[in-house]
Amino acid sequence: MMSARTAVFRSFLRAGTLFSLALLLHLVGCGGARDNSTPPLQTLTPPIPIIEGLSSVAYDPGPQQLAYPTPGSVTDISGNSYSAVPFIAHSRISFTVPSGRNLLTGILVHADSPWVQTTTISPLHQGADELYIQIFDESNSLIFWTLVNPSMPPQAFSTPVTSGSKITVWVDGNMGPGSIYLLNGAFHAGQSSTYSTYLPHAPTGYVVLGSSVPEREFKAFRPGSSVSVNASYAGNAREATIWASIFFERSNRSPYVMVASIPLSQQFPGVVGGKGVLSFPDWNGPAQVEILETINGALVFGQTVRVAIFAGPGAPAPAKLGVHVSSAGFPITADYNAALWGAGRCRVILRWEMIESQPGIFDFSKIDEVLDAARAQGMEPLGILGEISPGWVGTPGPAYFDAWSRYVRQAVQHFEGRIHYWDVFNEADIKGLAFRQNGFPDADIRMLSIAMDAIHAADPANRTVCCSTGSIEGLKYTRHVFEERLLNKIDIVSTHPYEHYAPEEKEGLFDYLETMQAFQNLTGVFGHEKPVWGTEANWLLGPLSADISTTPEIDEHTQATYVVRANLLSMAHGIPYFLHSPFFNRLHPEVQVDTLAAYATMARMFANATRARPVSTGEGVFAVTGDTPGGMMGSLWTSSFQATPDPIYFTGPAGAVPSIQVLRAPPGPTWTSLPGFNTWVKNANSAFIEERSGAVRMISQPVLYDYQLTSDFIPVIPNQWYVVRLTLKLHTGNLSLFAIDPTSKGALIDQNVFISYPPDKEAHTAELRFNSGSFNRVKLVIAPANYMPTATDFELLQAAEISPL
Repeated sequence: MMSARTAVFRSFLRAGTLFSLALLLHLVGCGGARDNSTPPLQTLTPPIPIIEGLSSVAYDPGPQQLAYPTPGSVTDISGNSYSAVPFIAHSRISFTVPSGRNLLTGILVHADSPWVQTTTISPLHQGADELYIQIFDESNSLIFWTLVNPSMPPQAFSTPVTSGSKITVWVDGNMGPGSIYLLNGAFHAGQSSTYSTYLPHAPTGYVVLGSSVPEREFKAFRPGSSVSVNASYAGNAREATIWASIFFERSNRSPYVMVASIPLSQQFPGVVGGKGVLSFPDWNGPAQVEILETINGALVFGQTVRVAIFAGPGAPAPAKLGVHVSSAGFPITADYNAALWGAGRCRVILRWEMIESQPGIFDFSKIDEVLDAARAQGMEPLGILGEISPGWVGTPGPAYFDAWSRYVRQAVQHFEGRIHYWDVFNEADIKGLAFRQNGFPDADIRMLSIAMDAIHAADPANRTVCCSTGSIEGLKYTRHVFEERLLNKIDIVSTHPYEHYAPEEKEGLFDYLETMQAFQNLTGVFGHEKPVWGTEANWLLGPLSADISTTPEIDEHTQATYVVRANLLSMAHGIPYFLHSPFFNRLHPEVQVDTLAAYATMARMFANATRARPVSTGEGVFAVTGDTPGGMMGSLWTSSFQATPDPIYFTGPAGAVPSIQVLRAPPGPTWTSLPGFNTWVKNANSAFIEERSGAVRMISQPVLYDYQLTSDFIPVIPNQWYVVRLTLKLHTGNLSLFAIDPTSKGALIDQNVFISYPPDKEAHTAELRFNSGSFNRVKLVIAPANYMPTATDFELLQAAEISPL
């Protein structure tokens, strides 16, 4: 979809993409004359910085009181040298404005910019994250902000300050470590308003689309809105022409072309710039915006940006919709923009290891910022009390439990009146497994009981949410918690229903709603009907990862469709659902504009909706309706593994009950029986029993993982999706079912599915979906999938079946 102009632009850039400030130095005091009475910023003595937290891959527990890098110098690619003060992501640095000075000037550049050739400053925090810089005055009023990333040219700025007062520079990011340099920063005496301009390399230009953080950082634009565009050019010119072509990703609609002529004036020695306005189309969805800048007909800049175009959120936001934006325990830029999604709830995590980094000393300041950001956006918080323990607390024992009890009481009291729903422990089943593996089999139960008692004691209106299970044994673990008589302390049962397939498709034993119903049924078995929440889930984009539940087999559009459908199903069945890492994740750092536009549209459609409910439809067709002040709102979609159609929204009069007639149902599977299990290769160390009913039973040795049954080669069509199903009873242990390729090593094809549930003596049907890739034959494998050595005992009641999808 790129135009010929883009090809010209790319050829142009190959001639040189780095930047030089040789013409600009005298204004900021490097080369040429300058006012020597004006103290440069780096000569001030800043206090030791308070590093609010360093977000790393492992979420370093912090807060780390790191020695702040000593100010030094930076040399650009042209050999020019600048004094430099580094600012680290998630830092807050204060400076005192010298007497008689009322202006701060300088140049901001990302530490990873190719413009930076050398530096005398130790690169403690390298990273390509886009950083959000804010400068506040003594009354905490914002006086300047901007965004800086490695691909941007340096940015010169000036902002008025008050003589003798303090200013504080905040630097935040989203995806982890990173740093910026303030070059030749200095306080001056003079008259000036706040301004900033980019300093591209002559004779190129630079264009910024948007004037707000949602527009610039999260690529969120409103239909039919007037969008600011800021153009710069290194050279002499009176006018720039901006060409913006919008290519609609979910539509065959012709590109929407906008043109703006922008008068230019000198912004900095050797640099001219100006501002204009572009009118976005009245359209909803993801799009690509190709931006070109021409000067006297010559192309000087070009860029393509993916954006999300969607209407603003409705009010009030649906309470059944939630997002879990960050897990750092300190604020990131995304926390302040969570309301873009239109959800009514926000899940926030309290980091015990950060709040009480030293015994008995509690610091809630960082999580206060996160919580205040959520509440300021009108979102009901769900607070997570526990996940990682401080290092000083040691191993489970009396001192450990006393420390946990003290921390929980302090946290609940601190947030009294601000947090009413408490997620007791994030993925308590995984924590419990770690305790058992290290010889503390009951520590998790003790911690859960202590926390829930403290939550209810602080305020009887508080609600406990437990246990947000995240492993394949989530249902088994929840039953274990109930058997330990904790169900009467739990107000809301929770799990993390991550999936790899569509929410309507089975993954192993259950589809999404069946998973939630299994937890609901379990509460009934123990005599206490409790609501069930999905407190963390998504289809996380990115390559296959050992520590993130990614779904590399799907694209962003598929993610958007699955997410919206899962939330519609949740609303219709009264299940709050929290979308985890909605903007991005560390393996997919780009903003998921397709998902953002689709989710925000769904949230707006069902804002104010009551009595959301499913509508009876035919096989493979789904519909949800709700009552709004303006009438009935509904959504309709179909589900098949290969096609992921977007939900269609419709309206009707208040109280109307739609009648949906399916004229042609989506095609179902065409099942073919596979050879009986007695023909499969059997594990020689396991017992294999053929029963009179025709079923077979397999009992393994105590193992974590070991092939039990392997089929012969099964012919398949390359690059075709298939579904396999089998009926079984699982008596002990866990199982996995997967396909392998025909090579000698038998590499895994696509995802495997896990089969784990509390033994109930009932037969269950499990399903596996896989793509054959480049192969024309595959094998199927059934293997244990245990966290601790377990004798896995299972029955297979009939031959497995396979069908193309």
